[in-house]
Amino acid sequence: MKFPEIPTDNLYKFMALSGIAIIIASFFPFYFQHKLHIQSLRLAGDKILLYSEHESLKNKTLRVLEKFDSTKQNVKYLQEISKLHKSKKTMTMKEFEKFSNELQKFEASKPELVIGETVEYIDDFWDKYQQLKALSIQIATKELELSYINNIIIKGVILFYFCALVGFILSCIGFSLWYKKLQVPLDMTIKNKIQDKQKQ
Repeated sequence: MKFPEIPTDNLYKFMALSGIAIIIASFFPFYFQHKLHIQSLRLAGDKILLYSEHESLKNKTLRVLEKFDSTKQNVKYLQEISKLHKSKKTMTMKEFEKFSNELQKFEASKPELVIGETVEYIDDFWDKYQQLKALSIQIATKELELSYINNIIIKGVILFYFCALVGFILSCIGFSLWYKKLQVPLDMTIKNKIQDKQKQ
């Protein structure tokens, strides 16, 4: 008993064409991976800008704190001199001149401005501190986005190469089986028919 043969010609063509389709389809993730790579470069640039802005704000905050400390020390120094002279009932002429000079220096620096500047420094410091916190959060967010996109890029590249390899192997197998099992026997049959016709 002879079993009917399964028509394999369409199967081989299907394998070959499916392999080509898979190769072509594998280029689409590659295109999106390229766009993600460009986006990751932009994020890296944004992150660098945020870091530099963060450092700049940190330096400004330190300068504000230094000014505040300097002003605070000047006021404290004058308070101590004042307390010292208040505790004494009498002052020597030298002590009086020294105190008078210090007082004139302080008055020349306009104490109401010093106090106003101190309040301004505190407000400025608070603003800078809030900006630093916001920038730190933005930097952390950019780092997470960059990490996520880089992971997607790596997975996309792996998927691209895997699909391209599977498609290439499938196409090679399909075309070689199609050629060996169908085309060669078909060519032999046609060649034999031509030879038979020529003999007649």
